[in-house]
Amino acid sequence: MQIIKKRENIGNVLFFAGILLELLIMMTDHSQITLPFRGRVSHLAFVLFGCKILTTDYSKREWLIIALFGALGAASYFTCKDEYVIRAVVMVVCAKNINLDKTAKAVFFTALAGTTLIILLSLAGVLGTAVDIRNYGRGMEEARWCLGFSHANNVHDMFWYLLSFFFLLNNKNCNWKHYTFFTAANIALYFLTISRTGVIVAQVIILAAALFHYLPEFHQKMWIYLLSIFGVMTTMFLTLLGGLYGTKNPLVRFFNRLFTERLQMVYEHAPVSKWTLFPQPNSLLYVDNGFAWLFYGYGIVVGTAYLAIIIALIYRMYQKRDGIALAILITTILVTFMESTFIFNTSLLCNPVFFLLFNEWYHLGTNDSK
Repeated sequence: MQIIKKRENIGNVLFFAGILLELLIMMTDHSQITLPFRGRVSHLAFVLFGCKILTTDYSKREWLIIALFGALGAASYFTCKDEYVIRAVVMVVCAKNINLDKTAKAVFFTALAGTTLIILLSLAGVLGTAVDIRNYGRGMEEARWCLGFSHANNVHDMFWYLLSFFFLLNNKNCNWKHYTFFTAANIALYFLTISRTGVIVAQVIILAAALFHYLPEFHQKMWIYLLSIFGVMTTMFLTLLGGLYGTKNPLVRFFNRLFTERLQMVYEHAPVSKWTLFPQPNSLLYVDNGFAWLFYGYGIVVGTAYLAIIIALIYRMYQKRDGIALAILITTILVTFMESTFIFNTSLLCNPVFFLLFNEWYHLGTNDSK
């Protein structure tokens, strides 16, 4: 018994060390701070998560799932030479039986401390730029507050990210003052960042948290979870339309204006005609739409698996009647659709989908509601 307990403790230390390294990557990747030996830090986190797997017990079914997704991650790595998918598989798999509450607190408080430090350093003129004046693609120069981050959008995306973990941890204890304060802060931040995506997703998570707090019966409504699946498939459908027809299609033309040229960008840089089952070595490129990035950059097989996992995760949330987790997932989809660089191709923890899979991946597809 003592040996088992000691092994669990070692595994927890390895896991949290890996989490802290991933958070370090996240804060530096999205700020104007350069992380020396960034690749080596990423590899160290990968090794720590891999060692955590060795301290964890898995059933035969779980080993089968690990083998399946491990093969998928390996295939992705050997075809496009990018480690993102295999790193994600190892981090999620190793998170079995971890303390989710402690992990969420570690993510929230570390991200909050890092964000505060980055902002203070930029405002003091020590490191990073507080205000960025340039042409953001809207035909004129704009002054937008980036506050030490690499882009003004990242400031607002980080606000949404912190709100997500705050509500995950504390929504039961919130009241109207919290929701009012966060709404006012969201609007004020918008006048600094001019980030339409950021202000929308932040307000959605605020309103959803308030809804589930004051009307808890909405946690029980199946139609909310079905509507969420419809929303996920709609964003994928629009991505496909954009990648197939561009603005030649009237429907795409309408949504392209609504989503600030995101769909035309898919047609120009990641058209569906160039999507393959597995990616090519040079297929990874910048495109704002995250689904296009996923399917073009990592292949149809990986993209389809990711969508299937999201739908299975929504069903899991329905089983647990977890409205806050659902709100986090849906806003993550919105951010993915509009701002792929915040979600993909950086720290794994930038993508809350992976966090939501911790302690859940081995329940997907079962009737276990615990």
